[in-house]
Amino acid sequence: MDSQILSVKLFEVYAKYIWPWHRLLVKNKISRRCNLCAASEHMVTIHTDGICSLCLDSQKALPVPVADHTSLQQQLDKLLEQGQALGAQQYDALALFSGGKDSTYMIERIKRQFPNLRMLAYTIDNGFMSPVARSNVEELIQKLDIDHIFVRPARSFYIKLFRYCITHLNQSGGYGTLDFTDGEFMLDTARKMAVEKQIPIILAG
Repeated sequence: MDSQILSVKLFEVYAKYIWPWHRLLVKNKISRRCNLCAASEHMVTIHTDGICSLCLDSQKALPVPVADHTSLQQQLDKLLEQGQALGAQQYDALALFSGGKDSTYMIERIKRQFPNLRMLAYTIDNGFMSPVARSNVEELIQKLDIDHIFVRPARSFYIKLFRYCITHLNQSGGYGTLDFTDGEFMLDTARKMAVEKQIPIILAG
């Protein structure tokens, strides 16, 4: 087993089985954190309800809109229902798959709810995929029992792309420039593949 993967698995064992007991012994030395944003008490004031002053202020200033989740769910269900056998070739949907919990749940749920939707899982390595992440992809794709394609663009391309992003940060910093560009590139490659394989639906979650 790769040493990095072994280290992560050992940490998972510690976090799940040992840390809850260890925490009882050191709880007086642990900084309090906001229940919403996880900011430390050394950064902001944490009130008795466990919420920091910044989160409370933002809740007062910005009322939370009520989204019509029922309507959105119905629209998605209709799209996927009609999308079954819609693809001109082998697949009806291209599902972006990172090996994480979100994309795994998305594929598993759609497979269960729309068994006739022919999905192709799609993973792209941006040059920073760890051995642990790759191991997750390989292990879970077998359990999901779905066709899968793995793409790794040339390293020289990503070096050029990330160098440009880092040297041209906008007002949102790394997240608004580097992460956004990386995400858009992933979606663009997915669109290109969907066109090549005549896949009418792209799924991301």
